[in-house]
Amino acid sequence: VGNRYIVPAGTILQQSEKPMPESPAVGICFRDVDVTDGDAWLPMTIHAVVKKDALPAEPTSEQMEQMKGIVFI
Repeated sequence: VGNRYIVPAGTILQQSEKPMPESPAVGICFRDVDVTDGDAWLPMTIHAVVKKDALPAEPTSEQMEQMKGIVFI
């Protein structure tokens, strides 16, 4: 967004710092976060009911299986 790097709410967060296909999903970012200055943390939801249509990208069936505390509807 502009010259800022924003992680949008609903982004699937993976265990690895860098997104990699083999890195397991661990949660969902629950609010937009500006990480331009190298923030090393993101607010994460690990137990919730989440509407898949509200996410910026639909999680894969593998990601949904990895996040056992989140129920996708």
